[in-house]
Amino acid sequence: MSENKGQFVGVRRRLGDFHCVTGLAAKLIRTKEPKKPIEFGAQENEFCREVAAVLGACRACHATQLDLLARLLRKQKPQKGRCPAGLVQFAYPVLSAGKHVASIVGGKARVAADPVSEMCNVADFLRQAGIPDASEISRLSATYLRIPNLTAEEFQSATRLLDSMAQTLVRKRVSRSAAHKRLSPIVDEAIEFVQEHFPEKLTTNQVSHHVKVSVGYFCRHFRKETGMRFHAYLAQVRVQAAKALLRTSSQDVTSIATAVGFQSITDFNRVFKRTARVTPSGFRRELRIRPNRR
Repeated sequence: MSENKGQFVGVRRRLGDFHCVTGLAAKLIRTKEPKKPIEFGAQENEFCREVAAVLGACRACHATQLDLLARLLRKQKPQKGRCPAGLVQFAYPVLSAGKHVASIVGGKARVAADPVSEMCNVADFLRQAGIPDASEISRLSATYLRIPNLTAEEFQSATRLLDSMAQTLVRKRVSRSAAHKRLSPIVDEAIEFVQEHFPEKLTTNQVSHHVKVSVGYFCRHFRKETGMRFHAYLAQVRVQAAKALLRTSSQDVTSIATAVGFQSITDFNRVFKRTARVTPSGFRRELRIRPNRR
């Protein structure tokens, strides 16, 4: 996929927009089979995050993803399925010149779900996954029900949008003039690294080490190619992730600040207001967020 890396920067950014609009997780991955469950960072719902924390990794989720990707490779058409917990997941092919160059995976949504039936199914799933404690099962089941329950029409509209993105984004990128400036592999790899690790405490030293250049070289080229200082870009990514959580979850503002990588609520409020021109609490009030609603 290295020869196509420059094409995918726009795809990753648009997937972030897709998550903000729909509340659904979505991630661009290489076509090779993942050896462990795909991680969605700040896009991950509370239930899946907590189950992974208790079990170390959710093997059922991994098995579902492997099945979807195997079907995707065979047919190169969008694939959907439910994990054993009942969440709908999807896999979409990203094609360039007719070649399957990457995949978009995600979802993890409740769709037209009946809460009464779900409670029994989720409890059975958690017991079979290896969680014997009844109180822990009850707590996780309650967390599961906080995942927004989409109607079939809402989910269909969201996946139509994703299908359109998967079909057109790379093609548009390829069709641009050869003279159009594209990001260097170093900056592109740094952006990919940030998208995957922004909830962590990232520094320019860590990122420059990851892309195997000096800090000075990295900072100069990142600003030259993106028009932004690295820390400004990192803050922007974190604020976008925070907006998604403020819109789609019932977590308190302090928890969201921590989840997207801010070290203090003061820093979070300052950076969020500078970027969004409103405080996190004000942003949530404007959206009129309610539990179990998108």
